[in-house]
Amino acid sequence: MAKRIHFDDVIIGGGSAGCAAAYGLATRTSRKVLLIEAGKDTRTLHTRVPGFVREAVSRFDWGYVSEPDGSREGRRESWARGRILGGSSSVNGMMFVRGAPSDYDRWAGLQNPGWSWRDVAPIFAALESSDRPGTGRGHAGPLGVRTVTRPHPLTRAFLEASAGAGYPINDDYNDGDQTGFGLAQLSQRRGMRCSSADAFIAEIRGRQNFTLWSECEVQRLVFDERGTATHALCKRAGEDIGVSADRIILSAGAVGTPKLLLLSGVGDSDELKALDIPAMIHSPQVGRNLMEHPLVRLVFETSIGSRNPLGFGQSLRELAEFVLHREGLLAGAFEAAGFVKSDEGLTHPDLQYHFLPIGVQDAVTHAESVLKVPSFTIYANLSYPKGRGRLQLTSNDPNAAPRLFPDLLGGGEGDITALVNAIKIARRIVQAPAMRELVKQEVTPGPQIQTEAHLRDHVRRNTEIAYHIAGTCRMGSDAQAVVSPDLKLNGATNVWLADASIFPELISGNTNAACMMIGMKLAWALAGTRSASVAA
Repeated sequence: MAKRIHFDDVIIGGGSAGCAAAYGLATRTSRKVLLIEAGKDTRTLHTRVPGFVREAVSRFDWGYVSEPDGSREGRRESWARGRILGGSSSVNGMMFVRGAPSDYDRWAGLQNPGWSWRDVAPIFAALESSDRPGTGRGHAGPLGVRTVTRPHPLTRAFLEASAGAGYPINDDYNDGDQTGFGLAQLSQRRGMRCSSADAFIAEIRGRQNFTLWSECEVQRLVFDERGTATHALCKRAGEDIGVSADRIILSAGAVGTPKLLLLSGVGDSDELKALDIPAMIHSPQVGRNLMEHPLVRLVFETSIGSRNPLGFGQSLRELAEFVLHREGLLAGAFEAAGFVKSDEGLTHPDLQYHFLPIGVQDAVTHAESVLKVPSFTIYANLSYPKGRGRLQLTSNDPNAAPRLFPDLLGGGEGDITALVNAIKIARRIVQAPAMRELVKQEVTPGPQIQTEAHLRDHVRRNTEIAYHIAGTCRMGSDAQAVVSPDLKLNGATNVWLADASIFPELISGNTNAACMMIGMKLAWALAGTRSASVAA
């Protein structure tokens, strides 16, 4: 029989939302809080220095690979998810984007009271310490957020070209209207990564009411007939442990949380029985509604130098830029971002752009992804795709990876049209006077891809994921929702969810900041507080 231990609050998953939730509960209450993380509690050179992100992903990744996507000619790809304290915030590109205010007003309009922009904006402000001025930004929170200050000449040219193409310059896309282009805002302190572990766990490690278990696998939750999770079955250092709690919060991410619920008997009853899993709570939408931002990539060779590491001299310059100024390639590849409409008839931007002054090709189709010539890359994401995929178990074995079935372009021709327009907009910017003379040639899609038919075919074959998976345990007030607007698991008495799985719809932008907000919001609610003050 497994050893039994009791805590007041147990948080399963030490990622972006889980760390924020732990911080909120530990600082606002005297309750005994346990945070359980499957990955290591470590900070290495690879996770601290942003330029080593590829190495960080290779070392601290769950290793998920998607099933063939019929909407993209059967494409399969790695779905990187951080297996480390801090979760994906320890291995991501660090882009800090709150989302558009209209995103959260739309969430509230989908029968989710308490999720409007007016509700969530104070939480975003409380969690950040931003270098952007203005009353809408936070300046004393635990999460460092800095703006790129020494962009590459290619980045400056891109912003000037964006303005020349008719798009406004936006000094702060996180404070109101997102429309336009501006320098990237990153989750960093002085050029070093500021993960959710760096921001939140570092603040509470010494508190007597906080305990962290790393390298601890949660096998499943055990429910009784009333829907109460009596305990979580864990394996830590080879020992089986049963952890009980008054409140259990699942923050294992948009893959890990639905997987754990399904293993615990929360899902479609018939599908669970087929896997020999006793059905405890019938919730057919667990694992459904899988959403991702479709991404198209443009790469251009340049007539001037870029940040591509082309020899010892270039590497030395980048090292000096980082050591002296905490800028450059070692501080991160993303230097600018923008939000525009794919069609002028829209009321809000539906495209997000990332600019990288380094040429990087699609790793699925190119063995050597970093170009060996001066070059730059533009990513264009579709913010509100209509395609919905799903996640499902292969067995009742907790160690077996779930199957991920994306349907990235399954939303139909409208989404493909928007991505085609995204390519056209990027090309128009690159052809503006400020950039035209700096470009030698278009590498991807390439000058041969010009007609509407060729562009649409290119989108179908080459659209990528943006690593913004969400929605697999949708929040709502309807009978099919997995969690209610207070994030409580429907059918359960003492289980809450807090991570990207609860998204009812995608937001305009990278999802990491929203996950931290969600974790903090739940902690405030469970602690019975709404203000930004913190207990001593």
